[in-house]
Amino acid sequence: MKHLSKQDIVVIGDFHVASGAPHSDPFTGDAAFAAFASHVVAGQEAASRGLRLLVMGDLLDFPAIRRAGDALGEDALACLDAAAEAHRELFDAFRRCVAAGLVIDVLIGNHDIQLCDAAVQDSLRARLGASRYALRFHPWFLHLPGVLYAEHGDQYHPLVRVVNGFERASANPSDGSVWTVMRRAASRVRLWNGRPRPRQPATTGGDVGLPVAALAQIDAIADGLATITPANVANRVRRGPAWYLYDGARAVDAELRREGLGVPLYVFGHSHLPELRRLPGAGLYANAGTWSSICRAWTGGDVRQPLTYIRVSLVGAEPVSQLFAWDAASGEAVPLCGANGAADVTPGRATRPQTGG
Repeated sequence: MKHLSKQDIVVIGDFHVASGAPHSDPFTGDAAFAAFASHVVAGQEAASRGLRLLVMGDLLDFPAIRRAGDALGEDALACLDAAAEAHRELFDAFRRCVAAGLVIDVLIGNHDIQLCDAAVQDSLRARLGASRYALRFHPWFLHLPGVLYAEHGDQYHPLVRVVNGFERASANPSDGSVWTVMRRAASRVRLWNGRPRPRQPATTGGDVGLPVAALAQIDAIADGLATITPANVANRVRRGPAWYLYDGARAVDAELRREGLGVPLYVFGHSHLPELRRLPGAGLYANAGTWSSICRAWTGGDVRQPLTYIRVSLVGAEPVSQLFAWDAASGEAVPLCGANGAADVTPGRATRPQTGG
């Protein structure tokens, strides 16, 4: 536990928790995460100040949750019940984290957009014994000044971005209607020669932590990368399936630095490809990978990834970030790179834990 220091942020990627076998549940890592959570809690108890756990979106996989009769459930609360029943060990592990005093930040992804619903949020808090302070939900992004900017990443993905950032940040249905909203929004997927989708203006930038002008620019960055153009298609072929996240991080970094709000680390999820790479400026692009069985190689083919996570240490003058793999067999964390991406980790080199370091 030497690598869990005071004020660390532990960043963990997509889980895609569904309703268990025999319904093709993408998440089978309950025991591994339970051991990892015990490891994190032990670090929390050893520290004089609290740790923070950041979940990078798609914690739950609502479309994959199956209910009676093998029909996709459209009742978000019932789907949450089914997931909790199928993954008691996982939910118990999160409950232990909360009881130990960890603050858990949950970004909302495209597979768990139902977590925008305040009733679903409250139900999950009740299951974990968490207050609104202890379990926080972020529909669009999380910006921690001087530390990191985090976003799930589906907003930048062609054919996946179906609502803009302002719509996402203001979504708060109380009637479980997110399913209907998403189906309606899906009809607005934009092709290269399509008209830009209308944006819903934000009332105040403070609602989500950044000035309105910066929010509009970040949303425009995502819209441009998610538009299906010949250049973007060529990037997919030439640079691999997650090219848009690195480019998005680079553009968001430039925009925030123009506003005097730049941070050292830009963290995304969605691609399931663990990465820690330098940006053209002073920042880093990071992806925590996935703990689900939905893994992709740089070429887009299936590959078994390690159980990866990122640790951000806030002890010194500047945050220090490092990518680790959790070795479930030994119960130990294995570094995949040096601090702040020394020897950058890219998808082609992150498929197996490296020893030592």
